Amino acid sequence: MTVEEKKALLLRFYDMFRGDSTIEPGDICSESYNDHMPHPGPEGLDALRATVRLFRSAFPDAVTEVEVVMCDGHMVAGSQVFRGTHTGWLMDIAPTGRPVEFHTMDIVRIDEEEGKIAEIWHLEDNLKLNIQLGVIDPPG
Repeated sequence: MTVEEKKALLLRFYDMFRGDSTIEPGDICSESYNDHMPHPGPEGLDALRATVRLFRSAFPDAVTEVEVVMCDGHMVAGSQVFRGTHTGWLMDIAPTGRPVEFHTMDIVRIDEEEGKIAEIWHLEDNLKLNIQLGVIDPPG
């Protein structure tokens, strides 16, 4: 895979969370996909499928804006801004109708033989998201 093809894979990953996206996790992620961010519930590709459905449902107007994408060997790193209006359930948070905007940062390992994302190290600004949703009060 070329550097540009690897970067494009991460861009498709980000696009997958847009409200109008038709990209499915299995299209771009390996069956052995491993998310290193701890979370309850299912693991692997099934967890990603559930997360994508959750975000598309909670933020049907969601858009993503990529800030940077870098590639070194089989590793690709990027950051994005996620924006949307909270009009659907987000786990146990009832729809608020509030707009949200938060950043994510990711490092992915590409399985070049398969041409898919095999692993991800993902961070998102959950504090900012929860403040915007009114779940927690801002610090200070």
